[in-house]
Amino acid sequence: MVVDVRGKLGTVPPPDDALLAGPRRLPVHFQLQLVGFDQPRRLAQPLTELSEEEDEPVRLSFVIVQRGVCRRPGAAGDGAPDEGQRRVGVPGLGGDGGGSGEQGEDQGQPAHRRRISRAAAAAAIAALTLGAACGTGTGPAERGVPLSALLVLPRVDSIFAPSAAQFDYHNNRLNMFSIHHPDGSNTLFASYSFASHSIVSVNNVILADTSTVTVTVILTPDLYGFTVSPAGMIFNSAGGPTLTVAYGKYGDFSVYSQSPKYASAAAYEQALGLWRELSPDHWVLGRNSGHAGADTVASALESPGRYVIAALR
Repeated sequence: MVVDVRGKLGTVPPPDDALLAGPRRLPVHFQLQLVGFDQPRRLAQPLTELSEEEDEPVRLSFVIVQRGVCRRPGAAGDGAPDEGQRRVGVPGLGGDGGGSGEQGEDQGQPAHRRRISRAAAAAAIAALTLGAACGTGTGPAERGVPLSALLVLPRVDSIFAPSAAQFDYHNNRLNMFSIHHPDGSNTLFASYSFASHSIVSVNNVILADTSTVTVTVILTPDLYGFTVSPAGMIFNSAGGPTLTVAYGKYGDFSVYSQSPKYASAAAYEQALGLWRELSPDHWVLGRNSGHAGADTVASALESPGRYVIAALR
């Protein structure tokens, strides 16, 4: 730019003169006539942020609903179908009340990492909550039912009722034991199989290779049920104990008439399985529970506690 200095054209303007003033012409006052691109009340996005927009891939994920007030106008789903996603301010998790969305984003990488970690934790909690509510299967048995919702198989062996049993489990070898009815045929009630290292710990003490544990099985009177103890045992989920229960001789299948679900005793017998008490009055079907033959049910033992042979009422 040039100005008139003593009748000549100068190359350097005085400090107070306006910019873009031609020789012998009136100056243009940009401060009074034009609005800068980064002025406050401009509706468009600042030029410094235009290069930061990019297309982000869409993937399935949990939607976590949070209460808060959006700090920028417009939501991501308010535009046209082919319109790119707009930047939306997210309410702060730490309770900081002031500041705009841009200020929250410029607070540094540690704050950004804190938001990500909290969001990830919330997503994990949501996934666990969804898994506990829905279970891994399709029926109510996967979510747990009260004992009143089960039709437990009665036992009619008052004369030949089996007694409680104990056996010594050795951690470095296969352990098998059985419980029989004290009748003339020595009828099998249940057989238990504990593979080596199928008990991981007892009362928070890890078992050594040469450790032994006294396992007790107490039968439920007049029912096909039993309790396994000690309660402090933790079983190996990859190779835990299993059992087979036989009920063909002393099982009372006439109980099927107490439920409209079964048209016959045979239908009730086919629905029987091994159920365990996961928590007080919260019963779930045992892992891999199913018929192993005529009038027998086999299943994994997933924990110490109470078990019954039953079907949904």
